[in-house]
Amino acid sequence: MRILQIGFNNLEKKNIIDFINDFNEPIEVFEWLNIGTSISSQRQNGFIGALAFIKKELTDE
Repeated sequence: MRILQIGFNNLEKKNIIDFINDFNEPIEVFEWLNIGTSISSQRQNGFIGALAFIKKELTDE
């Protein structure tokens, strides 16, 4: 995560956070990617958790 923080400037961080916030429900991410039900719920939950972690790390600095 630290590498991501170093590699992105504040505008890019804001863009990533805004992108994550654009999805009201986690399932919308998979619909946007057009992979809705093609991956297991366990993998969906892992991906959703990863997005939440990235958002937290970028906002907490």
